[in-house]
Amino acid sequence: RLLGADAAGRLWFIPAFPAPPQAPVPGTAPADGAAPAEPAAPADDWAAYAAQGLGRVYRWNPDKDKLERLVWTEAWAAMNPPADVSLAAPEVHPASGAMVLTGGRAGWWLLLEALPFKPCT
Repeated sequence: RLLGADAAGRLWFIPAFPAPPQAPVPGTAPADGAAPAEPAAPADDWAAYAAQGLGRVYRWNPDKDKLERLVWTEAWAAMNPPADVSLAAPEVHPASGAMVLTGGRAGWWLLLEALPFKPCT
């Protein structure tokens, strides 16, 4: 899911949740008269994709034709956030150059330029 662009023109993304398959309405057929199609099953690799965490953050640098992924383990260790702040659902605001992490009564405002990224392979 596209979050926006930063001042340097990089595009920021997070994984999107897939739409659940829609079951056909019983007794209806497609307009072309063909038999109703079965709803598509989720991709076989969905479990592996979701296991990586859906709080991932990516940025695309169109000048370098390169997709990069935020390295949470390095970023989290260097930040020392309050104990009740979670990285599960970051709010990324590329146009402002910041990310907000919240939890309980605490919040953590992070500059995007300070975060470590590595190229996706």
